[in-house]
Amino acid sequence: MKCLVRDKGRFPVSEFAAFFEDGRLELLEGDMLVPESLPKEFGEVNAAYYLLHSMGAGKGFEEREETCARNFREWVAGSCQRVIYLGGLVPEGVLSHHLESRENVNRILRGGGVPVTTLRASIIVGSGSASFEISGDKLIQTATFRPRGLFGRAYWYSVFPFHLLLFPAMARRLASGACGLEKGI
Repeated sequence: MKCLVRDKGRFPVSEFAAFFEDGRLELLEGDMLVPESLPKEFGEVNAAYYLLHSMGAGKGFEEREETCARNFREWVAGSCQRVIYLGGLVPEGVLSHHLESRENVNRILRGGGVPVTTLRASIIVGSGSASFEISGDKLIQTATFRPRGLFGRAYWYSVFPFHLLLFPAMARRLASGACGLEKGI
């Protein structure tokens, strides 16, 4: 697995030492807002997951997200068989600036030559969330994912590696819960 980050120095390498040691993870460095910083070649990949989001950077996030999406689309062209995009749930009617921007990213990615699979999800983390509890300085997952049927299992196996990278403690609890379900616990 290859993971593009803006700054390798900020990546928690020690938390993923086993993945680096056995060759399961390779870090690439580049910034989607600066296309000349992107690695020129990264080899053939089956799927590229688009997990970029610029909303936290403040005003003008819509333009930054559009730029990132266009640069990503060009960067993976010819080297990637499929793009997996994690979008948000889109209600009918007028969309917020945030959701409109996420949908624009979806349209831009789909405008390239690489097929795109869009996964739509919504999780509220924090006070009032049914999925998580905050106890002191710890975030405790109380929801479990129970894949049903072939599509559910395919989805689970396609996103699980990224859960390991982004949410290691949560991913371990999900995996533990899934193993318990398989054993009938």
